[in-house]
Amino acid sequence: MPRMKGNRVAVLTNGGGPGILASDALSHHGFEIPELSSSIQEQLSAKLMPEASVRNPIDLVAPAPPEHYAAALRTVVESGECDAVVVLSIPPATIDTGEVASRIAGEIGEMKDSLEDIPILACFFGPSLGLPGRQAFTGAGLPVVEYPEQLGEVLDAMRVREVTCTADDTPPYEPDGEIRGSVKTILDGTRPGAFLDSTSVETILTAYGFQPVASVFLPAGVEENRIAAAVEEAGIVFPAVAKIDHPDVIHKSDEGGVILNIADSDELRKTYRELQERFRGARGVLVQQQLDTDIEVIIGAVKDPSVGHAVMVGMGGVTVELLKDVAFAHVPFSEAEARRAVGSLKSLPLLTGFRGSRPVNVDNLVEQMMRMNRLLVDFPEISEIDLNPLLYSYRTSCFYCADYRMRIEE
Repeated sequence: MPRMKGNRVAVLTNGGGPGILASDALSHHGFEIPELSSSIQEQLSAKLMPEASVRNPIDLVAPAPPEHYAAALRTVVESGECDAVVVLSIPPATIDTGEVASRIAGEIGEMKDSLEDIPILACFFGPSLGLPGRQAFTGAGLPVVEYPEQLGEVLDAMRVREVTCTADDTPPYEPDGEIRGSVKTILDGTRPGAFLDSTSVETILTAYGFQPVASVFLPAGVEENRIAAAVEEAGIVFPAVAKIDHPDVIHKSDEGGVILNIADSDELRKTYRELQERFRGARGVLVQQQLDTDIEVIIGAVKDPSVGHAVMVGMGGVTVELLKDVAFAHVPFSEAEARRAVGSLKSLPLLTGFRGSRPVNVDNLVEQMMRMNRLLVDFPEISEIDLNPLLYSYRTSCFYCADYRMRIEE
């Protein structure tokens, strides 16, 4: 269903009680339920039972046949007087909710051209008699809920929320066509469903203004006498970190694929050999500058085929699965929504200063979320991103990407 473009909702129901519950929930979320114009009311009156109420909510009355739902739905959609339609059905003993749902679904299919900007949600009430209606709607790929109040909650989440960018935001949030083209080339060259190699991910992140930790990728089979020069060219100062890059190794630290506190080039060459021998089939080893920090956060994203991307933020490193203290924002989101997500974390005091600890630059964390928001808006074919951990530098007051992965949808 398309997102809400306006604020006006038409309510179709065959019972006054559920109609009132839905209307109250919609009003609670700030929606309007405007009275329909006299011409539309006349059209509805001619198509429905004499007892029907046609002002809005439109009460079809309990025994309304499936054809009345379809006729009322088409009339309000084509009226131009609503921005969304919710349909409710409580099942009298004489009405098959499956037939009602199938007829509504068929009408929606016939009206595709009229529904570019108007979402339609349904509620088929009742655990048993309402089940055929919910099953028919779900089978048709249409959204359906069990309780009238849920209609307001879902529509509220479907509003179009403005994502504003100022002139100062242009470098991180609005990459030019050349940058987008280079990222598109990388994504198009990746096998559907596969994870990108670390070099490609770093290139994409850098293009969108993220700051990966200083690093160099040493591919499998590199001559060991070139390792020291490669590390120096990348600006890495020891101690360093070495991480295996293997297509089948996701949680590197769990499998011994992350080696810390590498003191010099000789130790790095030894570590490189050992990782290559231990992880057969590896693409290589990523060497990074080791940062001295006690603050690790995670920003990630996953794409649901039904509702799109959600960006996650929380405390990172190995604690993310232990604490499960994360918050989500649905793409696209505003800076205010990103701040609300960060502010909802139970561990927020660890970021803002707790018992004398140094606070971090929360603005920079919000900025990282907005960069990911922009990346996913531009490239919805990305199905998964993990930036974990993002390490905070008190020297620069910025977060740096220490480990990352990205996958393309199948």
